[in-house]
Amino acid sequence: ALLIAPKKELNSIKYQLEAIKWSLKASNYYCYEDSESLDKIVERFISFEIPKQKVKAERFYSKFLELRKNPINDLKFMIFSPIRILRIHLKAIIFRKLTKRKASQKSFLPT
Repeated sequence: ALLIAPKKELNSIKYQLEAIKWSLKASNYYCYEDSESLDKIVERFISFEIPKQKVKAERFYSKFLELRKNPINDLKFMIFSPIRILRIHLKAIIFRKLTKRKASQKSFLPT
């Protein structure tokens, strides 16, 4: 999307918004095996962040939701999108590993 950003008629921001949306939806399903609204999914992924990173995540996701309603090319947002997409997937993988580990530990406890 960054490569086609100068061509305004191609509307490159929409490609990045879709990439973020589907990264969130796929990662949410991987973690929770449900399909919630995008607002709820965003809340979940903000909660995955460490306290120092929550403000940045909240800012990014609020900009994401705003751009979905009114898509305009935002270079700063477009630069940080690939990094955030990677973080979404990493957070989901870590979350899933932690929840599987907790589930397997519970199965070994005597009843």
